[in-house]
Amino acid sequence: MSEETFHYVEEVEEFFVATIRKGLMLRSSDVDVVRDWQSRNVPVDVVRKGILDGVRAFLQSADPGQALPSILKYYRTYVEKAFETHQRAMERGLVFDHDGAENDKAADLVRHAVNVLTECAAKGRDTWRASVYSRAIERLEATVAEKGVIAGLEHIERDVVQSLIDSAPDEVSSRIHAAIDAKLAQARSRGLGKAAMEDVKGAELMKAAENEFAFPGLVDIMVKIPADDG
Repeated sequence: MSEETFHYVEEVEEFFVATIRKGLMLRSSDVDVVRDWQSRNVPVDVVRKGILDGVRAFLQSADPGQALPSILKYYRTYVEKAFETHQRAMERGLVFDHDGAENDKAADLVRHAVNVLTECAAKGRDTWRASVYSRAIERLEATVAEKGVIAGLEHIERDVVQSLIDSAPDEVSSRIHAAIDAKLAQARSRGLGKAAMEDVKGAELMKAAENEFAFPGLVDIMVKIPADDG
């Protein structure tokens, strides 16, 4: 095993063990899976995302007493889907280097995101919703310039979601937080690590913002638009 492959496997192993919190190392068959990802240049961050996606999918469909799968192969399908999304993101300019052509593409994506936020503000029935989206629009361009497209959009998306929930009437906000706390309690009872718990919370907040306020998110929309348009 080359030094590069060793470090790649080590990073994935440390994350997986800390997330699932079972065992001390990967099985030999799982190491083969990780080597395959490394040979195909799947970024470690994408592997992490796929594992967390798999954890969330399991929690949504599993019986209450069903143990979280501790074999990495279970999460392989989710990592492959995350990698496909990553490749589409690269094609659309969501992941870019700081050269002129990519920055032009980034500017197009920022304009598209502004349009999404503007439409959300126009559909809002309450002034506080319009204020949330207006603040996001004001900060979007500078945030993307500082963090990059995908990280900037994710940052703004999280802020919008949190602001919508915090600014909502007390009865709505309380109901959302109670539902999320219940989900987190279920996840915690399975012994999930910190990264998985944070991911579950973020996903539940995003789901609540979509269900309660019809906020569609930003990153998913940018990934799904045709490449020629972004």
